Amino acid sequence: DRLLSHPATFNVPTRRELEKALKFFKHIVDPAAGKGSHEKWTGPDQRAFSLPTRDPVSRKVFKAFLDYFGIDKSTYLREVRPNL
Repeated sequence: DRLLSHPATFNVPTRRELEKALKFFKHIVDPAAGKGSHEKWTGPDQRAFSLPTRDPVSRKVFKAFLDYFGIDKSTYLREVRPNL
């Protein structure tokens, strides 16, 4: 548990966890959008985030997720992950 919850050793979440995080931020999946192996998630502000079906997601996708919401990894672990 310590390794999974410490920001220095936490690498990337599972795809399902990112889906829950997107729902936490009030995003919904748009079934008519998305290309190939990606889903398009749209937020209340009409911005979209593309989530690949690969599991676990890559570090690049996780970094894009954090940048999209303007948070860092420790904020994600401290404030978002416990609420999922």
